[in-house]
Formats: sequence, structure tokens, C-alpha cells
Amino acid sequence: RRRMLAALVEAERRRQEPLLRVWERRALAEADAEAVAFRRFLIDEEKRLRRLRYEMERWENDVMARLDLESQWAEEARKEAERLRAQQELEAQAAETIAMAR
Repeated sequence: RRRMLAALVEAERRRQEPLLRVWERRALAEADAEAVAFRRFLIDEEKRLRRLRYEMERWENDVMARLDLESQWAEEARKEAERLRAQQELEAQAAETIAMAR
């Protein structure tokens, strides 16, 4: 009985051995395909991240350029206001001098 059982187990092992190889190859192929798909996904995500960083840097540069321009305009306006104040002061002094001379 033991021999019969051992022979039966051995026969079943030999019968399933080719199937096990096929299953093993299929599992390896699926794992390889999954690895390739994941690698492609990572590459695409890295490209997307680089594009986002590039766009962010471009946006930051645009904002900085606009702020620099606005600072320049503000400085020019401040200087013009100072010039006008000084001119008004001189005109007021001149008017005062003329009024005193009369």
C-alpha cells in the first residue's frame, strides 16, 4: 500500500512538473511585465515632475520680474513726488520773497 501510494505521488509529481514550469514561466513573465509597466509609470511621473518644476520656476521668474518692475516704478514715483515737493517748496519761497519785496 505504501509503495502504491508512493508510486501514485511520484506519477502525479511527474505529471504536474511540466505544468509547474509553465506556471512558473507565466508568473515570471507577469512579474516582468508588471516591473516594466511600473518603470514606465515612474519615468512618466519623473517627466511630469520636471515639467511642473520648470513651470513653477518660470512662474517664479515672471513674478520676480514683475515685482522688480513695480519696485522700479514705485522708486520713480517716489523720486518724482520728491522733485515736485521740492519744486513746490521753491515756488512757495519765491512767492514769499516776492510778497515781502512788495
